[in-house]
Amino acid sequence: MLDAVMRALAAVLLVFCPFYVHLASAPEAFPPCLGVLALLGVAAWLNRHHRTHAAALLVCASLYGLVTATTLASGGVQSPAYGAYAVGIIVAGLVLGGRAAIGFTLLSVTTGAAMVLLSRSRLRDLPLDFASPGSDAAAAWASSNAYLVVAALLLFLADRATRDTLSRLREARRALRESDERYAMAVRGSNDGLWDWDLDNDAIYVSPRWLEMLGLSPRTGDVTPSTWLGRICPDDLPAFREAFDAHLADETVQFESEHRLRHADGGWRWVLVRGLAVRDEAGVPRRIAGSLADISPRKMAEQALAHAARHDALTSLPNRALFLEELQEAVAQARQRGMATYALLFIDLDRFKAINDSLGHQVGDGLLTAFAGRLRGCIGGSDTAARLGGDEFAVIVRGVPERARIDAVAERIRTRLAERFVVHGREVRVTCSIGVAFGSVDYSDADAVVRDADIAMYRAKSLGKDRCEPFEFELREEVLRRRELEEDLRASLENGGLDVVYQPTVEATTGALGSFEALVRWNHPTRGPLSPSEFMDVAEETGLVVELDRFVLRRAVAEACAWRAERRSAAAIGLSVNVSKSQFQRADFAEFVVATLRRTGLPAHCLDLEFGEAVLMSDCTYTRANLALLREAGVRLALDDFGTGYSSLGALHRARVDVLKIDRSFVHAMERDVAADLMVRTIVSAARGMDLRVVAEGVESLAQSRALARLGCHQLQGRLFSDVLSADQVSRLVADWPRFLLRDGIRAA
Repeated sequence: MLDAVMRALAAVLLVFCPFYVHLASAPEAFPPCLGVLALLGVAAWLNRHHRTHAAALLVCASLYGLVTATTLASGGVQSPAYGAYAVGIIVAGLVLGGRAAIGFTLLSVTTGAAMVLLSRSRLRDLPLDFASPGSDAAAAWASSNAYLVVAALLLFLADRATRDTLSRLREARRALRESDERYAMAVRGSNDGLWDWDLDNDAIYVSPRWLEMLGLSPRTGDVTPSTWLGRICPDDLPAFREAFDAHLADETVQFESEHRLRHADGGWRWVLVRGLAVRDEAGVPRRIAGSLADISPRKMAEQALAHAARHDALTSLPNRALFLEELQEAVAQARQRGMATYALLFIDLDRFKAINDSLGHQVGDGLLTAFAGRLRGCIGGSDTAARLGGDEFAVIVRGVPERARIDAVAERIRTRLAERFVVHGREVRVTCSIGVAFGSVDYSDADAVVRDADIAMYRAKSLGKDRCEPFEFELREEVLRRRELEEDLRASLENGGLDVVYQPTVEATTGALGSFEALVRWNHPTRGPLSPSEFMDVAEETGLVVELDRFVLRRAVAEACAWRAERRSAAAIGLSVNVSKSQFQRADFAEFVVATLRRTGLPAHCLDLEFGEAVLMSDCTYTRANLALLREAGVRLALDDFGTGYSSLGALHRARVDVLKIDRSFVHAMERDVAADLMVRTIVSAARGMDLRVVAEGVESLAQSRALARLGCHQLQGRLFSDVLSADQVSRLVADWPRFLLRDGIRAA
């Protein structure tokens, strides 16, 4: 604006210069004109070099000089030309501002005063008529100056107001620009698409980013409300319309919807659409505008989390929570229809714990994963297979639960599972026990169905494993009793509710004490004393036998050390502890035994570890390693109940056991059964030939004692010599043993 005003003023001055020369009609008129032209030339040069303010000052100075010269040439302050100073004041105010207008006014007033003084003193002989009759130059000057001052003040005030307004406008424009920039940056940063829906004209604008998010381009044509709605997934459209209409009806503060939109590639994209309606004075919505964000990654993460919460991480089968939901639906459906529409198969892998312990958890996990894959292939499309935890699986078979059909499914699963697995390069064979609970309208919840199928599965295990058994109501009491027994046994192990008793072995030829066998006893809090046969099966099935064995070993070794410290005569007496097959399949068993001996101070050669023939037949790597480490440590190995299994004397030699214990069944039968007597003679003869010590169990008569001694048995054990004893009784027995033996009329054979 300044540049335009300045150019216009310069043009006026150039036009006015010839007029001034004509008005003056004297040679003195040329110097002022030349001065004005010179100033205008300098101003033009300054303006070309972008020094606009300095150029404006020179143009205003040119105007001042030309007005002054014209005033002097036309009669001084009484001349109409003097009023041209007002034009100069206005121009200065417009071009340079209010302060310049005030300065121009002061300069004009001063110039006028100088003209008055000059006219009175007649200092120069000018062609001016300052003293014409009736003229009053001073009065004219004062009158003209009043107008000039008023004009200057008005211009100053107007300039201040204008500058304030312009300043506010500039500030508002700057704030608006910054706001626009922030909004643009926010939009770019959020990576959202924008949309604006004109409700009156049913037209919609979408941003380029909106199109890009759906794989569209501007060349695809304008987006209309109908084309947008047509891209919404039909399953999501009702919810979208409901939220949209609710906001237009002013029922919600903001419109918001999560739904799927069809992408140009044919797939679906999850989007979050937000919007806000613009309403008129009557509250009627005229427009609604907002944003569209791609939330597909978030939705995928949510779906993955939801899947993980309801599926087993190892096998990807439904987990217990999802399985129980589906089973509960089947139970409710059966009650609603008044007829059974499902059956439940409860599947447990046989001896999986031994596989896990012997081959490692990596192989165990691989076996579970492979089994899950086979299980999927054995069921129908409407059925559900799930992993309940550990090695427990379940299958919901939907449809009328006909016995033949369910048996066929169970047999298919059992047969398929029995086929060999190759896991991490290892060949693994495993079987399973299956319990079946047939759906009934009598069931009201899923847990009851699972409980009965579980009971049937335990029945299958108790009958030899690798079989399928249906649930029968009379089984419930038996299995529940076993479950309670398991829980009570676990609690007794934790709370010290078990005890250890001892039975001595006697040297067959001298009658001296040889060792004490440690035996576990359980005085049940409600059932009273229980024999090992009543709870050892439960301990084996549940894996509690491992902790049970270690409890007995720790207690027996500690008490044996106490006897040895108390009685010098007990120093030569040994200790025997029974150990299960599962214990040998633990990688840390030998280390545990050695650590226990080291902690208590019992010499390794004083400890015999007794185990069954199944340990010798095992091909478990950990079993072989534990046997070797225990022999190396000096612990003696004893084979218990020899003759009842499948091991041979050759196996004894290869296993390098130290002690052979003849099962009590042969001892009891040898007096009346020639075959049993021959078996005992053969075992004793072969064992002595391999330099094994032989112990006969279950000796109850003096005749048995003498016969076994004559055959060459090294030690005898049974109620003939002593029943089981507590630790305190053992201590007294050690002190009183020879007299005890003679008092009961028993002499060495």
